[in-house]
Amino acid sequence: MKQPSDNGDPDELEPAALLAAGDQPASETKSEPLLARRRLEIEAELAEWNRFSSEDQTAALRNEVCARPRLSHEVLVCICRQAVKANDRKRLNLAFEALSKSATPLLLSQVRGFPKEDRRDAVQEILTLLFKAILAKNTDYAEVCFASFSRRRAIELYRAHKRHFESVAQRIEPAADTDPIDDLPGFAPNAEWWALFSTKLNKLPDIQRAYFILHYRQALTLKEIAAHYQVDASTVGKQLKKAVATLGLSGAHNDH
Repeated sequence: MKQPSDNGDPDELEPAALLAAGDQPASETKSEPLLARRRLEIEAELAEWNRFSSEDQTAALRNEVCARPRLSHEVLVCICRQAVKANDRKRLNLAFEALSKSATPLLLSQVRGFPKEDRRDAVQEILTLLFKAILAKNTDYAEVCFASFSRRRAIELYRAHKRHFESVAQRIEPAADTDPIDDLPGFAPNAEWWALFSTKLNKLPDIQRAYFILHYRQALTLKEIAAHYQVDASTVGKQLKKAVATLGLSGAHNDH
């Protein structure tokens, strides 16, 4: 099976051009199912895949992970969706591992607008969004043109990243009589949030990470944290505000 090429590759665009490209309307039509527009070479690849036995399919996926990728991104997404439909968690995990390995070079090329140190995190976020789409069986776009799907996710992340840093640049320092404790966002991160943000948390300075975990994971008040570290509660609040800004959190996030 041959990896299809992306003619007129949009991934070579610079960040400003990516933002402009993201404003272009999608070309799908309501009268035609999206999967009906799948390229002929993808249909042929899927037909060949479906002729394999279950054992041969598993061997092929393992080869994708351990050796040179041969399956297209679109077919790997389809295999993941089929595994979800069959409630086959082992097949899903193996197929998604193969897809992650195969797609990472493409995704890295699509997040070049990010600072170099943040690009791997951006790729991980795109893969997380893709995995959620797979679990929701909402993968038609990715199965028709994976490069276009991932590019749109990269554009969305870049815009969010740009808005965040613009807001940081425009932030007005609080007045001297303002207590930073009053400005901390109230949210209750669940286990999924902690898993997804573990990489970013590890990049925080040690004291900020410790305060953040104690306050938001162990539910200690700022006064309790301050007493433990023998500092003022306002000092804890200032460090937590810095951690929150670094993680890109603001306002109430009770759904996380």
